[in-house]
Amino acid sequence: MPALLVTLLFLGLWWLAGQLQMFETSLFPTVAMVVKAFLEELTSGRLLGDWWASISRIFIGGGMAILSGVLLGLLVSRSEMSRKALRPHFNFFRYVSPISWIPFAILWFGVGDMPVIFLIYISSVFPMVTATNAAMERIPVLYLKVGKEYRLSPSNYFFEVILPAILPDLLTAIRVVLGISWVVLVAAEMIAGKQGLGFGIHDARNGLRVDLIVVYMLLIGITGWAMDYVISRFTTSARLRWKHG
Repeated sequence: MPALLVTLLFLGLWWLAGQLQMFETSLFPTVAMVVKAFLEELTSGRLLGDWWASISRIFIGGGMAILSGVLLGLLVSRSEMSRKALRPHFNFFRYVSPISWIPFAILWFGVGDMPVIFLIYISSVFPMVTATNAAMERIPVLYLKVGKEYRLSPSNYFFEVILPAILPDLLTAIRVVLGISWVVLVAAEMIAGKQGLGFGIHDARNGLRVDLIVVYMLLIGITGWAMDYVISRFTTSARLRWKHG
């Protein structure tokens, strides 16, 4: 409820600023302008097409990054030697800005879906490796001993001991990675995309359509918030409450 009240207050102040003509509409659009632009883009189908293009890239690039990041994190955590050999390299690439990969993405994949998916992947996989490795190190030794005492098969040992222990931390890492992915997505689509929410902002800027820029910004924020909300519900589900006591 407090969040809804703040949202309504913000919208009210925005509407009032437009009514009083406090700002030039070419610099700061009114609520009516944004609503009109939204309905026009929605009716034309362009807004939905751009939204789906961005969502599909997030699912593909982010999904591959999460899967491979978890697998690499599990691999690194298997032995002290592998951690010492590979962790520094993963940390190095984790701190290399994903935006710096844009020239290579365009050279290797051209313009379109692939360079954007590549940039999302490269920005997300290394944080997932680090998060998985850290989650493995935080598993209480008692859990591992109990699993061995029951002589579980490797698959049962993973799904009944390892995965439940690291899943809350992995879900938190996925929330962080999704935030990174959205930032990279918008920047990548502005430069290397032919469609998408980032490309829509870029195109609206070239056309001096500040109302459309706001429409795309709002859609990006709402979509990102919705995805984060869904994942956060999993982290507080009954199956994971044991992690928090």
